[in-house]
Amino acid sequence: MCQVLKDEGFEFKVKYPIEVDGKWKFADAYLPKHNAVVLLMSECDYIGLPCWSKSDRELFFEGRCKVIAMLPYEFSRLREKLASLAIE
Repeated sequence: MCQVLKDEGFEFKVKYPIEVDGKWKFADAYLPKHNAVVLLMSECDYIGLPCWSKSDRELFFEGRCKVIAMLPYEFSRLREKLASLAIE
């Protein structure tokens, strides 16, 4: 992930702590210029949730910044998702 972010020219911080309402969570990568986070998810984060639901981790960050949440098999689409940030 870090290499893709570097290759695409994004400035980022790894394992960035963010506080919302007194609760702290860590984003796998934080892109300050775009106020976005990249979350590397696991399928365990979605156990018990209806299809197409967002995990608690995604919902935690959603109100504060843009969220790119990815499962391991979706990693090949990271460049595509980052391109949408560059357009905004």
